[in-house]
Amino acid sequence: MKIRHIFLFIFVSRVSVAQKNTMKNGLSFILRSPKVPLVVGGVRTKQGEFQHMVALGYGERNDPMFLCGGSLISPQFILTAAHCADTLEGSVQVVRINTITLETPFRKYMDIDVQKTIIHPKYKPQSNYNDIALLKLSKNVPSFIKPASLHNTSTISRKILTAIGWGRTDFAGPSSNDLLKVNLEVYSKARCNPFYKNVNKLSRGIDNKIQICAGGQRNETKDTCQGDSGGPLSYKKGQKHHLVGITSFGKACGLARVPAVYTRVSAYVPWIKSIVWKKKS
Repeated sequence: MKIRHIFLFIFVSRVSVAQKNTMKNGLSFILRSPKVPLVVGGVRTKQGEFQHMVALGYGERNDPMFLCGGSLISPQFILTAAHCADTLEGSVQVVRINTITLETPFRKYMDIDVQKTIIHPKYKPQSNYNDIALLKLSKNVPSFIKPASLHNTSTISRKILTAIGWGRTDFAGPSSNDLLKVNLEVYSKARCNPFYKNVNKLSRGIDNKIQICAGGQRNETKDTCQGDSGGPLSYKKGQKHHLVGITSFGKACGLARVPAVYTRVSAYVPWIKSIVWKKKS
């Protein structure tokens, strides 16, 4: 099984280039706003530490390309970024669960087919707003795999959140075979917005009601990067992980004091519940 990543370079301070698609060495390089972030400055996770984390596979089911991440939120549903739902490599075919390595997966890993993709009705590819989608699996995951909970209030009491992913470990650097985690500081809108002025895909700037900014503390070069899109930004309380954000986009990875942007999960809880926990008539 080969690990191949779709590289989504976000803005990189030149928005005019950000919507060009090119092909190189058989891999798709999509230059557009959604940053498929990687984890810069991260550390390896332990098997079972983040059971809700999944890898999204595209292309051939027997030889998938893992381009994005996602979070298990119920036995049959994955929460991810809308821009991960359909790429130049096609739509998501399988979801890989229960492993922290991709090249040499844990012996009890599973690949489960995606039965249905549900993109938020207000998402538009030419915009960075409402970057959220659900994937319905063809069957339930085993009961020992524990889903994450949804953070359901706009207030975030914690200043430090954790992002995880299999993305690159520095801008234009190699991808990681290991699932990595990194602690990031939540940035206020006033602190974040100046980095994303005059961006075509952000007509009203950072929308604090539906987006969250997070990055390294002080001069830390910690970030998500190419390969991490759709993955979680979360905190742990007791034995439960709570999803606060979904990795969406950013600038070049790992720049000191330059935050990336995440979809704010709490803004979409009613929409999520209406699909995942829809009452049967």
